[in-house]
Amino acid sequence: MKEPQLEASSPDEVAMVKFGFSLNMSLVERDRTYCIMRNAKGGLEEYDVLASFPFTSESKKMGILLKNRSTN
Repeated sequence: MKEPQLEASSPDEVAMVKFGFSLNMSLVERDRTYCIMRNAKGGLEEYDVLASFPFTSESKKMGILLKNRSTN
């Protein structure tokens, strides 16, 4: 699989995606309420988005809180 070429507002975002890629993980699908990830073993994991914290110049960070649909 070819490493994705990324453009992001933060170098941290690029680093996180590249790290996930190195572990053979990827984002398959995402919208405001859920996301599907491909894990390192190739299986799909589904998550509900509980909260999203966008990047701000004040906090200088961003985040997302997820709940695994199969394990809660």
